[in-house]
Amino acid sequence: MKLYSCKLRLAGATTNEIFKGEVTAAEIEVLRELHGIDAVLDIKEAGENSKTSAEERVRLKQLYANPESLNTQMAARRLTLLRNLFGHDRLPLPDEVMDPVVASDDDFEEPTAVEAPVRRTRVKKAEPEAAFE
Repeated sequence: MKLYSCKLRLAGATTNEIFKGEVTAAEIEVLRELHGIDAVLDIKEAGENSKTSAEERVRLKQLYANPESLNTQMAARRLTLLRNLFGHDRLPLPDEVMDPVVASDDDFEEPTAVEAPVRRTRVKKAEPEAAFE
């Protein structure tokens, strides 16, 4: 599994940056989810380790969803976050960092106005009621 070094902006704030060394691609995805897509900067390859995906999942759960350091509700949210990011526990974790997909204004086209066809149906006029005799 590849290791990376990066700079992390806590909660996306430019005034609160820290350096993180030896993080995996999966951990970078977790950090992006927690702090914002653009909060992880200057990602550089820093080496490799021999961890398996299962070992890395255990480490990420201990680090980000540890019920001993978080309240029960927050730990459950973080476990759900990890499950949503990486799927079932038997699926392999990402080994390489991918550029985040960010929607830009160029990705969207201005909708064009389309006139809907108008259907007109004839309505029979009501006949005047006959007077009672």
